[in-house]
Amino acid sequence: MIALILLSVGAAGFNLGCKADEFADAPSVKAPPSDSKAGPLAPGQGLPPNHPPIGDAQSDRVGIPSAGSAAGAPDRDPANYGKSGPILWQAPSGWLAVAPGNEMRLGQYNVPGPDGEEPGELTIFYFGPGGGGGVDANLERWAAQLSGGEPAKRDTRTVNAMVVHTVDASGKFDAGMAMGGGAPKDNQRVLGAIAETSAGLYFFKLVGPIATLEQNEEAFEQFVASFRAGG
Repeated sequence: MIALILLSVGAAGFNLGCKADEFADAPSVKAPPSDSKAGPLAPGQGLPPNHPPIGDAQSDRVGIPSAGSAAGAPDRDPANYGKSGPILWQAPSGWLAVAPGNEMRLGQYNVPGPDGEEPGELTIFYFGPGGGGGVDANLERWAAQLSGGEPAKRDTRTVNAMVVHTVDASGKFDAGMAMGGGAPKDNQRVLGAIAETSAGLYFFKLVGPIATLEQNEEAFEQFVASFRAGG
């Protein structure tokens, strides 16, 4: 009976690990350093040797912490976006804060476009100190998700004493496993920003039709310009 229960738990963990997410093709994601104080058992602790990991019940992928799981991470309540944590920000008035689409995301905004055009979507990710891969690897990965457009533009700036890296790319968007593995879309654009905070990297990625992002280009710049260190 015990063996059957363990097999069932292992199978459930395997199914969690098969779900697609935006960071499915990201560089290795490293969990935040463990606290020296004893705490709750980590997923998989206490299982027999070589037992399949059961994963974090709050995460969409085995072995990857859910967004905001690290100490000091901001509130995932849409009403509180940008109001707490290591980085603060002010979203443009036209952007609608909504609940994150999955546990990998720390935050999410719907970004309106011109009449008759699909809206864009800005997603926010945070995986703790050292998590989510490096700056260059992620900016290159985002740019590589688009093809057939102008060469991607990258920039590094200092915003309120915080280093921020940005990328601007357009073309046919094909994120592979990201966004649920949907079909590639023509005439898309990505505006991305990675902020270096005292608690690690924060990832901001706006994706949508070229017309929608063109209308929101100045708003995105104002959004990035609002970044500042929090508590």
